[in-house]
Amino acid sequence: MKSCLSFDFLTPTLDQQHTARVWIQSVLQVQLPDAEDLYTSLRDGIFLCKLMNSLIPNSMPVVRYEHSIEAWVGQQTLELKRAAASDTGWNL
Repeated sequence: MKSCLSFDFLTPTLDQQHTARVWIQSVLQVQLPDAEDLYTSLRDGIFLCKLMNSLIPNSMPVVRYEHSIEAWVGQQTLELKRAAASDTGWNL
């Protein structure tokens, strides 16, 4: 029996992930790390911070560009993305 509370509709298809990956790479002019899904490539937040700064210059006050998946780096970049999005009127 299928649950009434399924959130499968929130999970992007592989085709949608590919489209998003191509767009992000074209905006940033970089190659994202190879991973089984887009989330894994973006989970440390570094490329998302770069993307936010590319779309809205100076929206991220400090961006840690070292490639690390340490929890504190990911948390710090997540907090910066939320603050920048909030300043532009986006709700995350």
